[in-house]
Amino acid sequence: MAWTEVDSAATSPVETGLTATVMTADVIRNCNNLPPQHPHYSSILKYINEAKDEFMTLMVTSHRGLLSLMPRLQNWRWYDVTVDGQGYLVLPRMMLTLESVSYTKLTTAYVPGSTTEYPTTLVSDPALFGQFPKPVTGWPVQYRRNGSRIDLWPTPDASPVNYLTQVVLRGTRREDDIATIATYKMDEKLHPMVVELATAIAMEKMGWDEAPARRASIEKRLSRYMNVSAAENQRASMPTAIAGLPR
Repeated sequence: MAWTEVDSAATSPVETGLTATVMTADVIRNCNNLPPQHPHYSSILKYINEAKDEFMTLMVTSHRGLLSLMPRLQNWRWYDVTVDGQGYLVLPRMMLTLESVSYTKLTTAYVPGSTTEYPTTLVSDPALFGQFPKPVTGWPVQYRRNGSRIDLWPTPDASPVNYLTQVVLRGTRREDDIATIATYKMDEKLHPMVVELATAIAMEKMGWDEAPARRASIEKRLSRYMNVSAAENQRASMPTAIAGLPR
């Protein structure tokens, strides 16, 4: 089986921000107006997409607060049916972060708004998960993240009782490569940062001495964005007294 993506770009507003053409031109200009005959010239768009993936990884690992600038990529859903006698499912290729797992007790297609979902509880301790009794079959009421897959317990099985079910995942989605869409789905304020990171990657690929400084610059810009985000969150929080009144 394969994961079916519930949410799609077709249901989202039109993307805005820098187009592939503009981003490519910006990176070329940043690289001292790289001439068309240069061997790396034709790879600039590829470097931009590499930068997009690396940029999103940076947001998850070091600057998670910036994920708030990607609301259209959060809370996406995927569903897939479990496999008879198999206690795991490989995660969707386009999933960046996994937020929650549920199941439906049905093998028919998941229908948002009408299909009942039952929670699957995360077990973060792999040793504890490994101590669950086996072999046991049933609905997958427990799960753990295991690299590029999720392990399920109990193991879904088709007989003597059919416990095969659709599993529904929620999480943050990776961006499509910009070759397939006009612009990225992330907030347009982040597009220039992707350009800067793509410039650093291009310089690294070409072995230029200024590449480390360019990469350090994008890290500083990310930190400044994080500081602004933290200040906004602090202003949005209203301190309250015990009695519940603002003080």
